[in-house]
Amino acid sequence: MRFLARLSPELAASFTAEQLEAIRLAFGMRYATQHALDLRRTLHLPWGRYYVVLLVGRTQRREAPGGGWLARAGRGLVDTLGVIGMVAGIAAMLMVAGQSIGVMLPEPDAMVLADR
Repeated sequence: MRFLARLSPELAASFTAEQLEAIRLAFGMRYATQHALDLRRTLHLPWGRYYVVLLVGRTQRREAPGGGWLARAGRGLVDTLGVIGMVAGIAAMLMVAGQSIGVMLPEPDAMVLADR
């Protein structure tokens, strides 16, 4: 745990496993979990600095009671559409950025003629 590194070694060694678990629960120390994708960056923009975090991994939480299959299907549909929208937005930004630096995509007709 990160906070143990700030304590003297003698004090850090004095905690029992039960005390450490209680501290984890009390302070909500979720940073110890592993994620499939853990991307943390600081963006230095002209008007300020911003911290961006992208974490991807399986959820450890239990489902809220009262959610039937229709509610789960609805949440799944909304989540799927959200991911598709994010991917489409990123692709559009990359295309605009590429065109602004002179990288042009081939015309669709040119691709068809090249295959013949």
